[in-house]
Amino acid sequence: MSGYESLPPPPGPDGQTALSRRATIALVLGIVSVLLSWLPLVGLILAVVAVVLSARFIRAANRSGGRLAGKRRAIGGLSTGIVGIVFSLISLICWIFVFVLLGSFEGRFF
Repeated sequence: MSGYESLPPPPGPDGQTALSRRATIALVLGIVSVLLSWLPLVGLILAVVAVVLSARFIRAANRSGGRLAGKRRAIGGLSTGIVGIVFSLISLICWIFVFVLLGSFEGRFF
């Protein structure tokens, strides 16, 4: 032909773009879970969803033989989700400690 490269075909409904969105969503949920880990329940739920989405995408990407893009984002979502779980559990322990400590001082100062 004339030396111009043709554009790749657009992805289908089950193609690369839909699965890459899952990896991006997992990464965003992982990051938000780390940022909101001071609210233990919210951070923990978001982190678990990020870990599950990331693990499912990584498994699908490994089975696809390299046809699916976004595996690095899914790995990032997995790692930030795990960090979010750890931070949320630490935050939960701190909140419990604060409430127990405040409960033990009830009525002593007033």
